[in-house]
Amino acid sequence: MSEEMEFDEDHMLAAEFALGLLSGAELTEARRRVAEDPGFAAQVARWDVQLSELAEDVPAEAVPPRLKKDLDARLFGVEDGFVRRVLLRPLIFWRGLSAAMLLLVAVLGFLLLETPEPTPLRVAEIASPDGSFRYLAVLDTTEDVLQVTRVSGTAPPGRVLQVWAHGDDQPAISVGLFGDGETARLPLPPELRNVEGTFTMGISEEPPGGSLLDGPSGQVLGNGEIRGL
Repeated sequence: MSEEMEFDEDHMLAAEFALGLLSGAELTEARRRVAEDPGFAAQVARWDVQLSELAEDVPAEAVPPRLKKDLDARLFGVEDGFVRRVLLRPLIFWRGLSAAMLLLVAVLGFLLLETPEPTPLRVAEIASPDGSFRYLAVLDTTEDVLQVTRVSGTAPPGRVLQVWAHGDDQPAISVGLFGDGETARLPLPPELRNVEGTFTMGISEEPPGGSLLDGPSGQVLGNGEIRGL
């Protein structure tokens, strides 16, 4: 396989991770690379930033499996192989045909036009142990902003999600409420800027308006870490 093909597949793996499409061994490996490979983590962060805005206006309408199978055969004439894995698999994520085509254009445009550059973005998952609650967190160390994007899971009825973070041996500090959208950009409190070592994050479910305590008062639904700051 050529180096160019490997480059494309690596970027697609980062995209699939950002979109929440991976499972099993692929998900485990992607999580390991996010934690240990800064280059791969930066690719995931770029995908999250570029694609999060596209997901905000996608209506919740599932694509029938039969329709997707017919489209696979009609558009590409194949059912297996690299084309199906690299070009068609991300379409499962989107909940409408027009949104699927929009994502395909975005993916191809990124692979053809985007040149990887050094980035101040660091990325990690905030997730429950069983993976049913998963959010992608992107820490922008230049703007001191934490961007959190929903992959799966939400607050219980009548509750809200609150994002927390802290440095090594520090108490949890509220970063802000997640809100009603699919992505939240939360400015970091002064105490969380210039954290060195491990940046630990969590999301808890709280009463409307957020916790009345100095830390989480409700159940912590997911945790995550950004190491090596």
